[in-house]
Amino acid sequence: MKAIGDLNNLNHNLLGIMCSQSCPGDLVLKGFDAAKQIRDQSTTVVSGFHSSMEKDIFEILLRGSQPVIHCLAKAIETYRIPKNLLPRVGSGQLTIISPDFLITENRITKSTSERCNALVLDICDQVLIIHAHEGGNLVREITFRRKNGSQIFAINSPNNNHLFELGLRKWE
Repeated sequence: MKAIGDLNNLNHNLLGIMCSQSCPGDLVLKGFDAAKQIRDQSTTVVSGFHSSMEKDIFEILLRGSQPVIHCLAKAIETYRIPKNLLPRVGSGQLTIISPDFLITENRITKSTSERCNALVLDICDQVLIIHAHEGGNLVREITFRRKNGSQIFAINSPNNNHLFELGLRKWE
């Protein structure tokens, strides 16, 4: 793993947040509510912030003061930190990490996204799934990592019943 920013943020209790590219409307609203609650509780969050839902959650989290850890799905050496995020990195609020990619892996691909998700699942104490498309890559990764003892939760909705059938807990 490679990192930019305050590495002490990795020593906190970490909550991963993940969501498939498509997310049903009821889960969008519940996801926003959960993100606000998590922000207000000053929980340190880790995510790739790649899907539209994850990007929106990133913006909600940055309105707080708690640490946020952004896991890139490409080589960290080629990442240009946006100007609006530089003060957050400097203050220690934002830490940027990535798996140990080759410098030539400078674009997000299915393979790099899967490695990013695996890192998030591996380093987090708990993971909240906003939504994972039934039969999709995220469900396969969750199923594998769950066997390793990770505490993985999903937001309560009929659209996530397939996750509860896999044994995920309901997020309260």
